[in-house]
Amino acid sequence: MAHTTSVIKTACFVLGMLGTGSAINILSRLVTHSDREVRLEVVEALANIKSLLGIPALVTALSDSYWQVHRAAARALGEIGYK
Repeated sequence: MAHTTSVIKTACFVLGMLGTGSAINILSRLVTHSDREVRLEVVEALANIKSLLGIPALVTALSDSYWQVHRAAARALGEIGYK
């Protein structure tokens, strides 16, 4: 399981660097992943992309039970200019 999580986290990082619309779609589906570290990587990737298309996933992440995820989502939304 840890190996799979590591692969997913790495993929999220790469998708965040690519910043394409299809990357946002994939990342948005992972925002509710069972592993909190994956969810954090998803939010950080969406923050890196800085697209309005990522806002719904970031809003979802605001209610995450892991404080680092919802803090990162709030920061990302602020950087995008969402109010």
